[in-house]
Amino acid sequence: MSSYDDFIHISTGPGHFPSEPPQAPLRSAADVFYKNSKADRPFTQGLMASTFRKKHPKHHLSIVQGFTCDFLAFGNSSDNVTYASHGDPKDELVEQIFIPPARRYGDEDGGRFIRKVNFGAYDYTYLGETFILYVIEGQDGMYKTRYNYLLIDETKLSSEREAKEKAAALIAEASKWMQELHEEILVFDGGYWQKSRELYENVKKASWDDVILEKGKKESIIDDVNGFFNSEARYHEFGVPWKACDLSFPFSLPITAKLEYLS
Repeated sequence: MSSYDDFIHISTGPGHFPSEPPQAPLRSAADVFYKNSKADRPFTQGLMASTFRKKHPKHHLSIVQGFTCDFLAFGNSSDNVTYASHGDPKDELVEQIFIPPARRYGDEDGGRFIRKVNFGAYDYTYLGETFILYVIEGQDGMYKTRYNYLLIDETKLSSEREAKEKAAALIAEASKWMQELHEEILVFDGGYWQKSRELYENVKKASWDDVILEKGKKESIIDDVNGFFNSEARYHEFGVPWKACDLSFPFSLPITAKLEYLS
C-alpha cells in the first residue's frame, strides 16, 4: 500500500460509538471552583454562574464586579449587616497580607494585616433579608477578576420581581458606600486610585501655618481655595459640576475630598 492510497477504517466490533461516561454528581461550589483552578479556564464567571443556577435553582442570581462593590467591607462597617460562613469554612481561600508602616522610624511595631478573599461563601443578612454571597477571584488568561455572586431565595418572597428589588437595594447601598471616603484620602499610586487612611490622619492635622510660601502667593492660594468652597451655589446656578475632576472609573472624586482637611 502506497502512502497515497485511501485510508480504510477497519472495525472489529459492532458499528456504534461508546457512550459518554456518567458525570459525577455536583457536590459543592467549592469543589467546582478548585477543580476548575487546576485546568484551563476561558471564562470563570460563566462557569460559576452556571454552577450557582444549578445548585440554587430557586434563587435569583445577581453578579456584581468586585472593584465597584465590596460587600464584606460594607458589612464590616454597617450596623444593618451580619454575615457568617456558608457551608464549611475550610472551603474558603483567603490570603493574609501584612502591610508594613509607611514610615518605619518610630513605628517599628506598626503595620496591619488584611485578608484577601479569593474564594468565600457567606450567609449575608441585610435589613433582615438573608442572601447567599459568593466572593470569587479567578484568573482568566493574563488577568485576575473578582466578582460577587449574590443569591436570594425567591420562594420566600411574593415574586421574582421582589427578589430583584431586594438584591438591587443591597447592591446600590454597598456600591454607594464604596464610592465614599471613610476617613480616607484617595491617592493615585501603582497605576490606580486607592484610599489611604494614613494620609488622612496626617493631613487632618495640617494648617495653613505649616505651608511655607512667599506671603503674597500663600494668600492668593488661600483666597482661591476659600473662594471655591464658598461658591457651590454659583456652580449649581450655572449647571457646572462642583468638583475638580471626574474619576468615573470607578467613582467621582469631589475636590472637597482633597482639601476639606486643611484648617
